[in-house]
Amino acid sequence: MNSRLKVLLASCAALTAFMQPALADDLSCQGSIGNKQIDANIKVPQGAHCNLNGTRVDGNIEVFQGATLVLKNAKVDGNVISKKAGKIQISDSRIDGNIEAKTHTPSFSVKNTTVDGNIVCGQGSRLSGGNNRVDGNVECQY
Repeated sequence: MNSRLKVLLASCAALTAFMQPALADDLSCQGSIGNKQIDANIKVPQGAHCNLNGTRVDGNIEVFQGATLVLKNAKVDGNVISKKAGKIQISDSRIDGNIEAKTHTPSFSVKNTTVDGNIVCGQGSRLSGGNNRVDGNVECQY
């Protein structure tokens, strides 16, 4: 192998060793996560229960059919999205994106929370709670 090819291969190997992935993997939440930073999107699978207490999420949270998400003293740098979740309960938290329950979510509560985006409900999702600061709009039709 000539010396130029060896140098090129060594350079490529060195660069590859230091490359970081552009996007974090998704994390499936089934259970409780406490005071921890998660650098990933969180998905709560169908029928599962996810409790995030004091957790920081650098990504979005998606809650699937019949699943439960309880956020308390949490910080989410993305959106919280219901995909026919059974229950979403957010309290004493900060959401830097939107909170969306555009699909039927029978139990949907947001209280004592700062939302930098919008809170949007639809298809029979009824928002309860209060004492929130919402920098965007609250768009819930009843």
